[in-house]
Amino acid sequence: MKLSKLLKFIGCFCVLASILIIMNLYKLKQDTIQTRKAHSKELELFQLGIQFEEASDYLTDQSRAFAQFGEQKHYNNYWKEINEKQARQKIILRLEDLDVSPDELSLLEKALKASDSLSKLEEVAMNAAKQGDFKTARKLLFDENYVHNKNIIKGHVRDFQTLVNNDATALTNTLFNIIEERSFR
Repeated sequence: MKLSKLLKFIGCFCVLASILIIMNLYKLKQDTIQTRKAHSKELELFQLGIQFEEASDYLTDQSRAFAQFGEQKHYNNYWKEINEKQARQKIILRLEDLDVSPDELSLLEKALKASDSLSKLEEVAMNAAKQGDFKTARKLLFDENYVHNKNIIKGHVRDFQTLVNNDATALTNTLFNIIEERSFR
């Protein structure tokens, strides 16, 4: 009789231990999925920052090429980006879809505002180039003021990327701490 009670106790213990192991494995799987999502979001945010900077640089390149060479294709490329493709604005919309923090979003919104301001100067320069005044166009697009404004945009983008990286690191550390706590229970 004592042996049957011992076997029942061991059997119940094994079932209970199995249930606990399965529950912990399920929680570990959920934590791993969360961690992967966090890393995926971090990577996308970092890429969006790079794409924003590239879109701004594209406008600079096209306006400067038009001011240098007067080739219509650069003028057309510039306005196609501004009026049709609108990469910078689409990046802001994607950030809103990703539900980024207001601090993160505000940095790229500041970069967009600075880029839009620079676009006005680029438009003036390209109009000068269209009138044949390449000297004025080049001065506007290659002077210290223009470079300073480009650096403002780059600074906002870099601040965005730093904030995204810091937030992602904090989230990843939190998730790893949760995983560690569950593993040692």
